[in-house]
Amino acid sequence: RTLDWRSVRPGWLRELAKRWARHKLRNGISLVHVTAARLATVRFGEFCEAHGWPLDSAGCLSRELFDAFLDHVRCLPSGESHRHAIACGVKQLFEETHDLGWIELRNPRVYLPGEIPTRRAWLPRALPAAVMNRLNQPGALDGLGVRERAIVLVLMDGGLRASDTIRLALDPVTTGSDSAPYLRYWNHKRRREAVVPISDRAVDAIAAQAAWVRAHFPGCGWLFPRVNANGRGQQ
Repeated sequence: RTLDWRSVRPGWLRELAKRWARHKLRNGISLVHVTAARLATVRFGEFCEAHGWPLDSAGCLSRELFDAFLDHVRCLPSGESHRHAIACGVKQLFEETHDLGWIELRNPRVYLPGEIPTRRAWLPRALPAAVMNRLNQPGALDGLGVRERAIVLVLMDGGLRASDTIRLALDPVTTGSDSAPYLRYWNHKRRREAVVPISDRAVDAIAAQAAWVRAHFPGCGWLFPRVNANGRGQQ
């Protein structure tokens, strides 16, 4: 993807944001995170233009300006998550560039944690124990296809995140010194390789999925290749 910075004004702010984005991407931050911060920077520049706040240099970044922008963000006709992302994006951009010595703020902290609009408190993402008990009953997963069964068992028995599961290599199972099966994968959150024990039923499901991949996508290196618009199995 290409990040379009032309809507960020003025020029010094655009170059500062681009420099920060390159720094974060080199250190492994996701493109989605940088895109959200870019949008927050655009909104900040638009607010200053519309309300007459000067942005001639970084010296114009006063606490009064940040407070006025935060009041503006709180009144935006958008969801709580969107308002939270805009305030956090501005906070992160200016605080981190100040800490790196690229700019000098009068106050080194743009917003305190309690000042940022809070997100809605969602229900727990974990499945209830009663549902897990039903899924572990014999035959509970027989209605799933080969691909779905392998994914569910990797999530249930291996404890992997969904983002790590979909990036598994074609042959992720290895045998430990205790002759037990283990799942080798890349932990994207910690940015390191990891190994976790895996059940025999998950091993069988993975083997069936790998056989399906070899039959339908010869030469593919992924255990769960994308189904649509992926004729050669490279995605």
